Amino acid sequence: MRLAESHGIVREDFLSNYLGSELDPLWLNRVSKLSAGGWKNFVARAKDSIKELRTQIHTSHWASDAVGGRRKWRSRAPRLTVCASWMR
Repeated sequence: MRLAESHGIVREDFLSNYLGSELDPLWLNRVSKLSAGGWKNFVARAKDSIKELRTQIHTSHWASDAVGGRRKWRSRAPRLTVCASWMR
């Protein structure tokens, strides 16, 4: 968001165009065609930085999803209980 604001994009405009599209591979192409102030300049001058940041976000999303998925699996795994009568 800071990078977008440094290129003249209004915070609310960035959020409305970005939220829900975090993992959209065509997002950069879509926003480069926006006529609102700053978008064309933003994409033209910071394309490499944008791609790098989006790759980091994508990677961290999948990493957190994998961890969250594992936590869900563990929480749903049946717990084994040992009956005291078996121990005698």
